[in-house]
Formats: sequence, structure tokens, C-alpha cells
Amino acid sequence: MIKFIGIVFLLGGIFWAGYYIGQQPPEEVKRTIRTLSENVVDKTVGLEEGRLGLKQEFLEAKSRLLDGKAEILDGEYGEAAKALGESLSHLKNAVEIQGKKTSQVVIDGLVDKLNAIKQTLASGQNVSQEKIDEAQKDLDALISKE
Repeated sequence: MIKFIGIVFLLGGIFWAGYYIGQQPPEEVKRTIRTLSENVVDKTVGLEEGRLGLKQEFLEAKSRLLDGKAEILDGEYGEAAKALGESLSHLKNAVEIQGKKTSQVVIDGLVDKLNAIKQTLASGQNVSQEKIDEAQKDLDALISKE
């Protein structure tokens, strides 16, 4: 019985929508459909651009992290700190693009690790390769997730 009533309401709604659209001039209906489809396309393209921008920021952060790693191996701690600062900048841009999501905790942890490494390098001390490799693995995990 409930199924029958649901079908009757569904058919009534379809009939009402058809009648309402039929009362509108054809240009009005075309304009409404065009506007609706443009909105859907704009939102879809906007989501895709956001994902691409996020991935690009993660890749730039990784590039700067690898530059810093190379500078550490060369003994250029000041340059390494500068490269890690640029990596942090790209991660902060990624946070702005991404907004509040579940991977925010991972990004915050990575930012904290990079800040600690950067401060150690800025003071002129060496950093173990394990710490940098761990930060690189976290960044790789973020890149592969996106």
C-alpha cells in the first residue's frame, strides 16, 4: 500500500514538473537548463583545479626538501635551512588550498618535523638522514594519497 502511494506521489510530482515547465516559454527553459549545466561544469572544473594545485604544491615541497637534503650532504646547512623554509611555504600553500580535511593532521605533523629540522640546521648543527628520510616518506604518502 505504501509502495502504491509512493508511486502515485512520484508520478504526480513528475506530472506537476512537466506542467510547470510547459507553462514557461521555451527560451526561459533553455536559459535555466544552460545556467544549471554551466554551474555544474564550473564546480567540477573548480574541484579538479584544486586537486591539481594541491598536488603541485606537494611536489614543489618535495623538490625543496630534496634540495635541502642535497645541501646537508654538501655541508651547506644555511642553504639547507633555506630550502626547507621554501618546502614549508609550499606545504602551507597546500593547507590553504586543501582547507580542513582528514590529512590535515599528517600535514601538521610534517610541518612540525620540518620546522624542527630547519631550526637545527639554522643553528649550524647537522641533522641525521633518518629524520629527513622520515619527513620525505610522509610527504611521499601525501602525494600518493592525492
